[in-house]
Amino acid sequence: MFGIRAIRYRPRSILRLILISYLVVLTPPVLAIAFAVGYLEVLFSQGRTAVYDSVRAAQNGRALVEQVTAMERSALQSVALGDSVFLQSYLRSREGLLGSLDALHPLLRYPEFARRVESFRDHESSITRRLQDVAMLPTVENVAAEFDGLRAQAREILDQSSLVIDQEVRSIQHQSDQARR
Repeated sequence: MFGIRAIRYRPRSILRLILISYLVVLTPPVLAIAFAVGYLEVLFSQGRTAVYDSVRAAQNGRALVEQVTAMERSALQSVALGDSVFLQSYLRSREGLLGSLDALHPLLRYPEFARRVESFRDHESSITRRLQDVAMLPTVENVAAEFDGLRAQAREILDQSSLVIDQEVRSIQHQSDQARR
């Protein structure tokens, strides 16, 4: 009919017929299982990454608040006493703070979080420039006010990191529900 020859396979034994039928029947479930295993591996990998990122984000968020407090103490002592030793202590604390900010890099893929971190970085850089500029040395009150704002930004970063982590967990839960279906 229609110029196409029908392909007919006639097994020579009943055993071959049974084996071919098993092969035809078992192929779709085996493929489905292989796909599911691959998908679950991706989910497990994302879950591990999310847990790792969340632990690091929580640790570094708390560290930001603590480092801002240490920096404020050194900055206030430097301005009040006019001693460069305290400025050097400030700069050492600043290195730790910048390291904590860099450790938050995996979460910068979220625009709101990245915006807050960038704003924090800009504010901190501005404070550091003013502390290092001998011609425009700020007053103790100005330094205290600046660090109040910086500490508030550090707390916002900590809060935002919690929101980002919650969002990642919801995404993984959604994907696992899809995999289950």
